[in-house]
Amino acid sequence: MDEPADAARAAPRYHDCMTAFILSAPLQPLLARIETMACEAGLEAYVVGGSVRDALLGRPMRDLDIAVDRDAMAFARRVAGAFGGHFVPLDDERVIARIVLDGADVSYMDIAQLQGSLEDDLRRRDFTVDALAVRVGNSDVIDLCGGLDDLAARRVRMTAERAFDDDPLRLLRGARIAAELGFEIEPATATAIRDRAPRVLEAAAERRRDEKMQGFHFDGSCHVMRGCCRSAAVFYPRSAASICVHRRLIRLKRDSF
Repeated sequence: MDEPADAARAAPRYHDCMTAFILSAPLQPLLARIETMACEAGLEAYVVGGSVRDALLGRPMRDLDIAVDRDAMAFARRVAGAFGGHFVPLDDERVIARIVLDGADVSYMDIAQLQGSLEDDLRRRDFTVDALAVRVGNSDVIDLCGGLDDLAARRVRMTAERAFDDDPLRLLRGARIAAELGFEIEPATATAIRDRAPRVLEAAAERRRDEKMQGFHFDGSCHVMRGCCRSAAVFYPRSAASICVHRRLIRLKRDSF
């Protein structure tokens, strides 16, 4: 089933006011300033992806994901200058830049250009809980793929099977997100991950390393990986026991500071 989110395709669905998108108080002035700058530049700007998800879940935000409809690199440079941040181009082809912030309430902001229309961009994302957007200056959550229902049900579900074909690293990312949030991976998504598991080796080694290191920090990462894959060794070239030991060592080192 290539389009599990087809049922939500008819029209955008907006979250009700009971769980409207609300950033923590320290981040509100930052977003208000971005709204002003976007308006001055004539841009449409959205908070997207994990930033929307984490705000709805009440989780602390380490970074902020912003998407604009055009001129993302130029806009990111202006934002970096306004906030005294460090501008770092991440992907010239997909037009993504990072602004590293010193002494701010988030460590960095990623500013990306929408890949096509907003609808096109959201439907290209990997998991429904990350295929959410909020127009900067608004609090209505735009949900085209059923991500709000999946958040409420505490499940990780692919937007479409092609998401894994577009970027095999997402096979790892799905398991990591489930472990991080304490969510279950939806059965069809788990099957798609299991069937494609060997393809994760097509992703660049450094990207796999970074994703795995993030996964090691969360309780349940070994269990989730075993549940998605016939052999955890496809994703991790270690035994499941050594994965958990390695994760605990990382946590002990982190907690010692």
